[in-house]
Amino acid sequence: MEERRSFSRIPIAAKVDFVENGKADTKDISIGGICFVTSEVLNKELLTILYIQIPMKGSILASGFIIRKKSITPELYEYGLIFNSLDDDGSYHLRSYIEENFRYDWKIKKYPRLPMEISVNCAHTGILKASCIDIHGLTISIVEEIPIDTRILLTLYFPKNEMTSAEGKVVSCIKLDEVKYEVRIEFLNMDESTKMILLKLNNDIDRE
Repeated sequence: MEERRSFSRIPIAAKVDFVENGKADTKDISIGGICFVTSEVLNKELLTILYIQIPMKGSILASGFIIRKKSITPELYEYGLIFNSLDDDGSYHLRSYIEENFRYDWKIKKYPRLPMEISVNCAHTGILKASCIDIHGLTISIVEEIPIDTRILLTLYFPKNEMTSAEGKVVSCIKLDEVKYEVRIEFLNMDESTKMILLKLNNDIDRE
């Protein structure tokens, strides 16, 4: 059965400390769970207790169960964890963080990330390939670290020779191995043609 998410997620660059030792880097979070990357091997059947460093809010204590695991490299894993409990302050701080940083109405249709390769001309790194893109942003792999909150001007080259532009901000930069980082860029502004192309791509996915 296909897994359905009940809560909207937002990208987040935060550190996670496991009570049973070990650390992780977050990719995104919602009031219902969190996605993170770590070298630790975690058991789906055991309760995982962790501290999450929420930017500008401080550390929150949470517990939950692993519901998804994906191998990124032989020594690095991506996990999806659903919260079992949050302390009262943690729940309040997480909700306020999401409300302050989620720029779209939760009642609006949710746009999925499209696993498609497009060329991206980034002012910081030159032409790269984006591994996925959605109406909110895109993900690229690079060989150098880019600081969180860096603003970037992008030129996007879609299939059928469509070229558009956008401005974005780095919201996460995760080290995958010794020479590669996965960077999530959230769109701050985009021209009308970029928006129309992304909406059309999403509509095409919906019809499939």
